[in-house]
Formats: sequence, C-alpha cells, structure tokens
Amino acid sequence: MNSAELLQSVQSSRDELMRAIEGLTEAEMSAAGVMEGWSVKDVLSHITAWEAEWLKAWGQHKAGKRPVLVETDAEVDAQNAQWLKNNKKKPLDKVLADLHGARKQTIRQIENLTEDDLNRVGKFAWLRDRTLADFIAGETFTHEREHAAQIWAWRENRNRD
Repeated sequence: MNSAELLQSVQSSRDELMRAIEGLTEAEMSAAGVMEGWSVKDVLSHITAWEAEWLKAWGQHKAGKRPVLVETDAEVDAQNAQWLKNNKKKPLDKVLADLHGARKQTIRQIENLTEDDLNRVGKFAWLRDRTLADFIAGETFTHEREHAAQIWAWRENRNRD
C-alpha cells in the first residue's frame, strides 16, 4: 500500500464514521448501548486513543526510542478499560476535537512516509513481522470501519424499538 492509497483509506473510513454519527444529538451520542454499555462518545474516544497509539509509537521511533506496543488481548482489554475510565467525563466537543486532531496528525505523518517505510517487512524491528502500513491500518481505518458498523447497527436497532 502506498501513501496515496493509505491516505484514501483513512479519509474514506473517516467519512464513513462521520456519516454513522450524522444527525445524532449530544444526548444520543452520550447514551450507553453501542457496545457493552459504551456510548457513541465512548467509541469515538476509543477510536482516537488507538489512533494516538500509532502516532505515539511513530514519534518514539523518530526520537530514537523503541516503541512499546500493547499486544496481548489482556493488555488491549486493560488499555481499553483505562481509556474508557479516563475519557468518560470528557465533553463531546473535546472528544470530537481530539478525533479530528489525531486524524490530522496521521495524515501529516503518512504524507512524509516512503513506500519503503510503509511496506518493507522488518524495516522497523518493533513491528516484528508487520509492515508500518499494516500497523497504521489496524490503528486507523480498519478499526474505525469496525466501530462505524457497530454505530450503524446500534442506530438501526434503536429505530426498530
């Protein structure tokens, strides 16, 4: 995947997410129930936190440090629980600003990556057998599409009631 394809994917997934939340009121976005008691606002904070993880790891790498990644299911679950707790009371406008801010940073970083950076397995030892493109995809558009689908399903189920 080259940078243009990666940029197109992160933009299309964001468009998809924004369509999924379009027209929801602040009260609707704060109501639990999208997934395991999470609200839309919680899901948006979660998406942002994972996108920030790739940005943090990349920043550490650029600073000459070896990034420490959350890898096991137990680590992921613990991290998700901590982020949920930390962001529960964050106002919706701040959640949305953070969501958009992280994406702007992602776009800036992707624009500066070479095809070799993105696609050579083993270039970054801290990624083990993954490419940087795969890592970015998992923390951004693949993850975002998964949660956009959950929001759509939640909306459809609410409309049936």
